[in-house]
Amino acid sequence: MALSTRVMIVSLNQQRFVHPVPPIGALYLAGGLRERGHEVRFVDLMFASDAKGEIKKAFLSFRPDLIGIAIRNVDSLISRTEFSIPALQSCVEAIRQYSTAPIVLGGPGYSLFPTQILNSVGLDLGIAGEADQSFPDLVERIAEGRPYTDIPGLCYRREGGIVSNPPGQVASLDTIPFQAIDLIDAKKYDRYRGAMGVFTRKACPFSCIYCPEAALHRNQVRLRSPKKVADEIEYIIRQSGVNYFDFADTTFNVPQSHSLAVCDSIRRRGLDFQFEVELNPIGQNDNFVRVLKETGCKGVDLTVESGSNRMLHTLKKGFTTEDAIQAAKLYRKHRIPYTAGFLLGGPGEDRDSIRETIEFARRLPEPNAV
Repeated sequence: MALSTRVMIVSLNQQRFVHPVPPIGALYLAGGLRERGHEVRFVDLMFASDAKGEIKKAFLSFRPDLIGIAIRNVDSLISRTEFSIPALQSCVEAIRQYSTAPIVLGGPGYSLFPTQILNSVGLDLGIAGEADQSFPDLVERIAEGRPYTDIPGLCYRREGGIVSNPPGQVASLDTIPFQAIDLIDAKKYDRYRGAMGVFTRKACPFSCIYCPEAALHRNQVRLRSPKKVADEIEYIIRQSGVNYFDFADTTFNVPQSHSLAVCDSIRRRGLDFQFEVELNPIGQNDNFVRVLKETGCKGVDLTVESGSNRMLHTLKKGFTTEDAIQAAKLYRKHRIPYTAGFLLGGPGEDRDSIRETIEFARRLPEPNAV
């Protein structure tokens, strides 16, 4: 039996455009730590008007043995000049006023630039990639005074440099405990359209040239059982009273057979359940969109990326503009609101391809937003 450890997790993200996103990765870690018998304090800075004040209040009432900081993004996603590292540095400085406990960085933003971020804030420990197994293992080994430098995904300082271990993967996604949803104000997120999140799979089979997914989960898709997905949705609804969700998958509809099985498992529960979802245009058909609607789909984010087939080929998207048009027509047919997202400025982008994209966006059948 591992020693019970007091762990504080700080969720750094305060980006609320287009809507605030609950820190589900950190909440899964909190759930995993609790399952192992550890005491967890969670500091969610999403709605904090005074981040340093929130940190002070947390540390005056809780003395952790170890601190984790979750970094969702390295920038604002909408600006080329707004970066998260200054906020991280400020957070670390505030923490150090109250605690000398080891600080471990993690999260998808951190995982993209692990050594650079560690160096920028002068810390010694981080976990890149999936941390569901690695972080609790690190917590316990540090508490027990055991060696920990072999932990998958661990980044640590040695002889003036930083060593980065290859990231680990959870073999069976069904072993990951549910999110510790009681540690955030779920109803406040709901008021600001911040849907609760659950995952149905890890990794993505595609190779889009701009995407960081492979760095986080590689390209080998692992599926979570439909029953486990439905179990967690039911658990979150009962615990939080919130019934609006977003599937936290890069490609929910690939493979489509698994998506349909997840929908079937949810529908059989008879839950008051609504959701939004991000979909790849590939392989969608009338039956699939009809099932989405019947399961409670209230919105689709269609990841088109470009209205130029030449650019879609360059970006390695694996579909054509016609595939996107056909998917959009299905959403209109089944009365599901949808948005279409585009990226401009990829390799080879020029005035002609930008013009194609603008004209394509105008041809889409009644999108709610572009």
